[in-house]
Amino acid sequence: MQETHVSCKKQADHIARISLGECFWSFGKGKFAGAALFVSPRFSGKISRFLFDCDGRVFSGLVILVSRSFNVVNVYAPHTVSERKTFFENLHNFISQGDLIVAGDFNCVDNVLDRLHFADSSLPDKKHLHTLLSDFSLIDIWRKKNL
Repeated sequence: MQETHVSCKKQADHIARISLGECFWSFGKGKFAGAALFVSPRFSGKISRFLFDCDGRVFSGLVILVSRSFNVVNVYAPHTVSERKTFFENLHNFISQGDLIVAGDFNCVDNVLDRLHFADSSLPDKKHLHTLLSDFSLIDIWRKKNL
């Protein structure tokens, strides 16, 4: 989940009491941040590593299931182009090689089909998003399966 608006441990502890499974948090600052990972109590794997940023915009968990490990990264990119550019430049710090799942809200689009009014693809944040996608061989799985 992203944009949880949870900014402190007290709020997280309250939600954790309601939730039946394990909760991992990247606390947000203000109303446009906060990321969380909720793990079902029926989940038979384990989270062996959990990284998060100080702004509540990204978390990364190493999920071990049977004999495979997956790096699950949840992204909630900033709204402004300049902040997104810096965010995408630093996102590689939360990504490890191997089976990788990146999801969330990038606050920009990679494909003209994703938005009615497509912003200029030469903007600095788009260039850094394309670099990130290329560096880690990331694809939009929904687009690949549905078009």
